[in-house]
Amino acid sequence: MVFTTPVLHYEAVEYANNRSEPQWVPKTLTLAKSKNCNSSEEYGAGDHQILVRVQAASLNPMDSMLYNSYYRVIGYLKGKSGIGVDYSGTVVSIGASAAKKTNFTEGDEICGMYVHPFSSGAVAEYLLIDPRKDPAVTRKPKSLDLTTAAAWPLVYGTAHQLIEAARVKKGDKVLIIGGATAVGRMAIQIMTRYYETSKIVATCSGNSAPSVKKLGAEDTIDYTSHASLREPVEKEAASAKFDVIFDCVGNSDLFGTMDKILRRNGYFLTICGDKKQTYKSVSVAWEVGVQTFAVARIVLCYVGYYKYKYRIFMATPASWIHDGARRLDEGMEVTVDSIYAKGEFGKAFSRLRSNKASGKILVKCQED
Repeated sequence: MVFTTPVLHYEAVEYANNRSEPQWVPKTLTLAKSKNCNSSEEYGAGDHQILVRVQAASLNPMDSMLYNSYYRVIGYLKGKSGIGVDYSGTVVSIGASAAKKTNFTEGDEICGMYVHPFSSGAVAEYLLIDPRKDPAVTRKPKSLDLTTAAAWPLVYGTAHQLIEAARVKKGDKVLIIGGATAVGRMAIQIMTRYYETSKIVATCSGNSAPSVKKLGAEDTIDYTSHASLREPVEKEAASAKFDVIFDCVGNSDLFGTMDKILRRNGYFLTICGDKKQTYKSVSVAWEVGVQTFAVARIVLCYVGYYKYKYRIFMATPASWIHDGARRLDEGMEVTVDSIYAKGEFGKAFSRLRSNKASGKILVKCQED
């Protein structure tokens, strides 16, 4: 696509602070003069840049936490913040170095992660990305339409890197706390298809159990039927302890019984810490305040006081995204809760903060 002016006008969702509603606002991008013409009237992406016309973006719990943490003083000092990490869209302009690095060309449909907290976000009509700084970008899986392609990068990356960090191997017995979460569902599929684990047990509601088992969990524990997970998990571990425990929701029921349920030097990895988050109120300050015991546990595990390995985990953008796209084309599923039109961002954000979504929330970034 050729642009005849150096300034691209578009819209993106931003907010001034945690007291203001995120909304679509006018924005501008400065384009580079094309090196392929003698005229001064053609512009596009810079040498290391990719200009993406965004089709859709997805919302994650992290988006609500960052919003809640953007106090007025931060907004005053830094200005408005964008929202969103996952995106999908079409390459409309690409620089020579970026094309060489990615093998993308104009017209390619791509998806990825745009990680710039307290800055610009992926919920925008256009993104100007630099694959040197935003390496998690790949061609859209053929099995997904362009809108749905925005649903998977962060959850796949989190699940994949959790599994790698825990050194999951053939024959391992794994417990997933929060098997019906987007990350939990993805982790179940990855381990079932590519790691040949001996058994996966997942906690979820009774309503979610059939779909979680269909993805590969052998047994489920209905957390709504138990005041604590301790007793049912001990029962599951009676015949053989777990090698790995993944916590995708935030739970502290099991730490008093780790010697009964987790093998020596086994892994307990969490993406939430010890307490379930309420997305409408959780903030960075809240996380720091309530995760004191989790941080202490990391230290005690490191010095050998506890005989297992504990870690609070966050995904980082990397080349795993190419394997993820390939695996989705091999049959892995993406769970979508809901899709909202561009003008319905407020409804999408409310859905995220309700804690009721089962799967990813997608927002279209172009007018229908």
